[in-house]
Amino acid sequence: MYNMDRDIIIKINQGKYYEAYNILKSSKNINPKNYKRYYQIIFYYTFQMNYQYYIPMLNDNIRNTVFKKHILNTVNKDDKVIDIGSGCGLLSYFASLKTKDVISIEIDPIILDISKQLFINNNLDMKTINKSILDVKVDDINGLADVAIIELVGIHFIQENIITYVDYVKKNLLKENGKIIPNKGKIFIVAVECDKNTRNNLILENNILEYDVSYLSNLFRDNLVNSKELWDNKNYVSNNINVNDRNVRYLSEPKMFYEIDFNNLVNTNTFNIELDITRDGFCDGILVFFEVCLDNYIINTMKDKTHWTNKMYMFGDITGKSVNIDDKLNFNIEIKNNKFFFNKINKF
Repeated sequence: MYNMDRDIIIKINQGKYYEAYNILKSSKNINPKNYKRYYQIIFYYTFQMNYQYYIPMLNDNIRNTVFKKHILNTVNKDDKVIDIGSGCGLLSYFASLKTKDVISIEIDPIILDISKQLFINNNLDMKTINKSILDVKVDDINGLADVAIIELVGIHFIQENIITYVDYVKKNLLKENGKIIPNKGKIFIVAVECDKNTRNNLILENNILEYDVSYLSNLFRDNLVNSKELWDNKNYVSNNINVNDRNVRYLSEPKMFYEIDFNNLVNTNTFNIELDITRDGFCDGILVFFEVCLDNYIINTMKDKTHWTNKMYMFGDITGKSVNIDDKLNFNIEIKNNKFFFNKINKF
């Protein structure tokens, strides 16, 4: 066995797939019989490491169908298209059905190599760039693009830093009248009753069959968010909610509080929100969901069965407490580094 073979096997067994990949790419002393197999192993485990992104996304028929329709309606024969964070290259493939000038840009070298194999299997001569989009210059793409596909949509639409990337692309890589896919995102908020999630995170009663557990129930409630910072502070509970969760009941009308229009980008960070309670119930938390807008096509993450999940946030000062029609919930949201911070949550 070659020494390089041994080094690669050690790195693979240690779960250090990117180090194994670098050895494989840089060495010419690999046993030829093992070369292809090493690639397959590295590809497989790297894909598994990122399964929460790629596998559900590739299986998301609604997302894939809507993006395909919009890309085919938007891209023209002579357009230059750049696909930012192209992953496995599916959206690049859709664009290639309309134009030959498509550039697939992906920061992860292993994922990019996987996409190259997929391009070969689909008889595509696709140009690829292995860089962060913030490092790509106009010379890398041989002139400004007509269309930029930037499907870096994460939790709450913005988590994957899509606003920063769109801003960079518009200023550096896109023609003045260039088009961005998707062209808009809308973020909504609603008060919900969802007792299943509450019962998994809070002790609801102070007395259980005459056994006093108030110390423990208060301990849990006091350590939920009470006008504290989410994400950076561990004292909060959030749960994934999707369209299949039938035990979620809206207690207010959903309110759109942030519209991100990529044709007229305005970066807003602070929002004062008031929700009008429209039905009696127990408020278990605040649900945040979003829409991905592609002109006439809209994907709503609480109406459409997609791979995107939504977050329900639970707070010590409102979770599990009764609300009535005509009550109001008033609070402030700050967005810092694409993360949400809830402040001053009041019921009146």
